[in-house]
Amino acid sequence: MIVAKQATGRIEERQCGGHRLPGAGLGATGFSVLVLAATLVACSDDGEWNGPAESTPIPPSATSCAEPPQVEVAAQWPEVFVGVTGCDDAGSGSRDVPFCSFSSAFDALPEAPGVVTVLDGEYRLMDQYEPDRYRLDLTRPGSPEAYFVVRADDGAEPRLLGSVAIEGSEFVPSGANLQRASTAALGRNAPGMWTASGLRLEHHHAPFDAASGLYHVDAAELTEGEWTMADDAGVACNDVGPDCFVYLWPPAGMAVASERFELAQAGFLNADGSDYLTVQGLTVEFTYWTPIFFTGSAHVLVEDNVFAHNAAMGGNNAYGLSFWNTQGGVIRRNRVSDTRYWTGVNSWGITFMLAGNEEGGEIWVCDNELADFLGAAVGSKGGASNVMVVGNVIRDATDAVLVPTSRCDGPNCTQRYPAGDWTVRENLIEDCGRGFDMGHLSADDEGYVFPNRVHNNVIVGAEHAIAVQLGDPRLTVRNNVFIDSIAFRLGGGVALAEFSNILDSDYNFFPSDNAYEAHQDFQLQGSWTLAEVQASSSQEAHSLAGDPQLDPGQAYQPLPGSPVIGVGDPAVYLDPGGPVNMGHHPFAQP
Repeated sequence: MIVAKQATGRIEERQCGGHRLPGAGLGATGFSVLVLAATLVACSDDGEWNGPAESTPIPPSATSCAEPPQVEVAAQWPEVFVGVTGCDDAGSGSRDVPFCSFSSAFDALPEAPGVVTVLDGEYRLMDQYEPDRYRLDLTRPGSPEAYFVVRADDGAEPRLLGSVAIEGSEFVPSGANLQRASTAALGRNAPGMWTASGLRLEHHHAPFDAASGLYHVDAAELTEGEWTMADDAGVACNDVGPDCFVYLWPPAGMAVASERFELAQAGFLNADGSDYLTVQGLTVEFTYWTPIFFTGSAHVLVEDNVFAHNAAMGGNNAYGLSFWNTQGGVIRRNRVSDTRYWTGVNSWGITFMLAGNEEGGEIWVCDNELADFLGAAVGSKGGASNVMVVGNVIRDATDAVLVPTSRCDGPNCTQRYPAGDWTVRENLIEDCGRGFDMGHLSADDEGYVFPNRVHNNVIVGAEHAIAVQLGDPRLTVRNNVFIDSIAFRLGGGVALAEFSNILDSDYNFFPSDNAYEAHQDFQLQGSWTLAEVQASSSQEAHSLAGDPQLDPGQAYQPLPGSPVIGVGDPAVYLDPGGPVNMGHHPFAQP
């Protein structure tokens, strides 16, 4: 491991003429790793901002995640166990007689350090909560040397279910194509429904009616594979109980009586102010809104978990993991998938807001698998900076990575939180609408977005691999491979020259068809092949087009003789020790 300091994204206002610009300072990070892209600003002779100066390259060994600052868990730290067999909430929480509930385990460890070890079994979270609760509060501030841990036992695979189950045998025929079951077992309205194996049944929903509080539709409006909640007459209802039913038009071939259906009711944790909290090895499924909500927490570590099948309704968006006002953290080796908000695009994977913008606040999202989002797989609701998205596999999202704008907080924007300074590298992105979407910010806005870097990714089957717009800060793009994708969507202008100040792109590998497209007012204005881009602009001077000869069966590694081998920009990496490839295997040799 290379020991070095990393750019912190500390907010410093610097002057370029009359503009106030957020800069980035260098300082101790709490992570013993990596040199990453210090953010610099450059002014022209007339005082206008011209985007960042050159970024500091990163070490060639930095192809995975930063190591978190947490020390190893000490044997003398207090530890309690949660289990489903032989458990007793009035006991001591030992391995032999574990607590039945997480709340009892947390109460037994009122401060850090402490370890809650979860034994094998299936845990129904709704059984552990009071009726008006959606998740458990956990406030355990710690330090790198003494922190709180919630983890799976060695070799165990505990499943935490935020749902209430309705057995398929409870469904009875209810007219043509429909079956229904009582909602009496539910504690509250259900935003999502799946089979126990994870097949999502699509909810047929109406626009929210504030007067009636209804989200559901009449049963007669269902089509195959859809569900709703309605009364005995099939009229939409929200109030769970014996007079309100789940109506289902089963998918073709489904034997309803042999299925078990999971209806979302709750999440797991509301981690508020839990600095250095560590969550390891859990599977959390069929949840409402978000399985874990981190807020006001620093340097959290979330690793080796599964977060799947999450849904929300009404005013709550759906997040696979959410981090609000979070400074520092490592989110690695998790599998996050399948979130749905009923109105669509606010259905996210890993999401940040007001995050990463203090000294030492870098956030790492690395070596995760993310799939199936109507919104962004990794993104932000605004005001998130210093995020490293490294080595992930991302599939089936509208945006693989969405970089936000700045965000105002307080009356009349008394506090502005900057955004950007994201590094997106060595990811495999497949079948997404956009691989990387810049957060758009007008040039006259005082909260300039930090520059962002996209390099050494493979983007396959995207409608547009990278979306930028006039007014965005300068974006550096290097060593990427675009397959079956239009590489760039340029918004707000109709000529390549208009984008010369916002885009610094070279050493990429393009498909042989269109490379750049210009859009204005959502209309296609023009397109260019790589050869046309090279002939009419300063971009892509060293880029190539054609067949990159990567092996999709081996995570798109270069095949022998691949034209991407050794032709990348080596300046991206600090002393690479040899040639650098294009694509997300920068140093691999076939």
